[in-house]
Amino acid sequence: QYHLNIELEEHTKADHDYRIQLNTVFKLSRKIKEIFLGSEPMEKRALLNFLLQNPTVSGKELEYTIRKPFNALIGLARNPNWLPGLESNQDSRFQRAVAYL
Repeated sequence: QYHLNIELEEHTKADHDYRIQLNTVFKLSRKIKEIFLGSEPMEKRALLNFLLQNPTVSGKELEYTIRKPFNALIGLARNPNWLPGLESNQDSRFQRAVAYL
C-alpha cells in the first residue's frame, strides 16, 4: 500500500505538470504572432528555433517541421472538429441514440 501511494503521488504530480505544460502551449500558441511581431531580431530567431525543427531555405521557400507539441495544434487548426468520426472501438452498425444519452 505504501508503494502504491507513492506511485499515485507520482502520477498525480505528472498529471498536474502535464496540464500546466498544455496550458502554456495553448497560451503561447494564441499569442505567438503578437509576440513575434513585437520582438527584436535575436528574439525572433530564438522563437523560431523553439518552434521549428530543421528549417532550411530552398530557393525562396522556407521548409520546416514544427516541433512537438506545437505540431499537434496545427492538426487541430486544420480540423477543429475534435470528434470527426467514430472512435476506434465503435462500429456504426451498433450505434444507437441511447449510447449518447
